[in-house]
Amino acid sequence: MDNAFLTANRSIINILKEMKFIKDDKELKDLKKVVDIIYDFICKCTHSNRTFPVKRNFENSNHELKNYIQLIKKLTEKNIINYEKR
Repeated sequence: MDNAFLTANRSIINILKEMKFIKDDKELKDLKKVVDIIYDFICKCTHSNRTFPVKRNFENSNHELKNYIQLIKKLTEKNIINYEKR
């Protein structure tokens, strides 16, 4: 079962490894870790409240931004594919 899951999610694993968020393939199974990565990215881009003004620019490299976009795209695709099967 693990091998099928890891094979089906290889592109997501590769992105997370390139971004140095995971070292081992099986870390993808920790959904809280993946959710925290996405949540932290959203906060980096848009965090605002009374204390912090709205951010207009992503402060990290364009390469990192492209990786985040690719990661979100792949996760969204997986979610849509899984939802359609229900």
